[in-house]
Amino acid sequence: MRIGIDARMYRKETGGIGRYTRGLINELAVIDKKNEYVVFLTGDDMKEWVQPAENFKAVKADIIHYSLDEQRKFGKIIEREKLDLIHYTNFNHPIFSKTPFVVTIHDLIMSLYPVGRKQKNPIRKLAYDYIMKHAARSARKVIVPSVASKEDVVRMLGAKPDDVVVTYEAVDSEYDGKTNEKIRKEILGQYKIQEPYLLFISQWRPHKGIIPLLEAYEILKEQYEDEINLVIGGKQNVDFPEIIAKAEEVRKKVGGVVMTGFIPEEDLPAIYDGAMIYVLASLYEGFCLTHLEAMAAGVPVATSNTSCMPEVLQDAAEYFDPRDPHNIARVLDKLINNKNRRDELVQLGKEQVKKYSWRKMASETLRVYEEAVNLQK
Repeated sequence: MRIGIDARMYRKETGGIGRYTRGLINELAVIDKKNEYVVFLTGDDMKEWVQPAENFKAVKADIIHYSLDEQRKFGKIIEREKLDLIHYTNFNHPIFSKTPFVVTIHDLIMSLYPVGRKQKNPIRKLAYDYIMKHAARSARKVIVPSVASKEDVVRMLGAKPDDVVVTYEAVDSEYDGKTNEKIRKEILGQYKIQEPYLLFISQWRPHKGIIPLLEAYEILKEQYEDEINLVIGGKQNVDFPEIIAKAEEVRKKVGGVVMTGFIPEEDLPAIYDGAMIYVLASLYEGFCLTHLEAMAAGVPVATSNTSCMPEVLQDAAEYFDPRDPHNIARVLDKLINNKNRRDELVQLGKEQVKKYSWRKMASETLRVYEEAVNLQK
């Protein structure tokens, strides 16, 4: 087979989709020496590209995601390569391209929680809805990272259940909880982080639950004479000034809130390693990537009892209602004051992480390619 991979989010700054794309390509290069792969990358991605094997070829496609050029030009670039199949690693794709495709739909956040001017713009929303449904209904196979996501794709986008395949994602090997103590302290110092601290790492968007988490932190601070900090990692999003304002308000009122901004991947293991508890009050996730990174680093996890969290994390986390700051505070208080339970969650988390691997995901994805090439749509 001659297979294309849309890797225009290969670079590290793209977050979870970039990790997924790199994990897939790197492991396919190990397990598949038979098929040819054509990897489409932007100029920025090319700067980080390392050819993983002889049967992988990089092709520059400087096409911005969600742009008109994606529809007008990207399909022509793809068709020049005479592929048997292309894998779009995110839902957006050139809808008029004749090349058969599979698509990964990571989540339906933009459908369930549309926020901000761009996502609520009627024209953009119409385009998004059409492209998303076209991806779900026209792909030979749809790949999703959890059963919860599969149910959403079938229910909301009209995909056929048999066409939707769950391939769980995984955690990179550097999240192993073994950061050198001197290096860890140096990195924490760079971000002005003082232990002990609760850790949140994600996008600054309303569905991520930052405001309820901040309200829960206020409640906790009223109970503790000893200092416990809240580290909020991730780039602030100016589209949501209410979140930034709330973080500043709580920081000024009770102290202890550290806003790091974007954290490069090379610094993340040390920041995970130093945390007392990893906490995410998200209303919805397609997969629990940061949760599993924390578990791999030996950090107990407290998170929402919604969407895929109980499915992916099972009994290796403590759960709360993400809409109830008092419930969040009670669960965190329970963990802060119970070292035995934290230690238990650390052990359960390390076992849970072992269930997921990029190698297994790549192997399952290769089977999807093989099935898709032989299907007619």
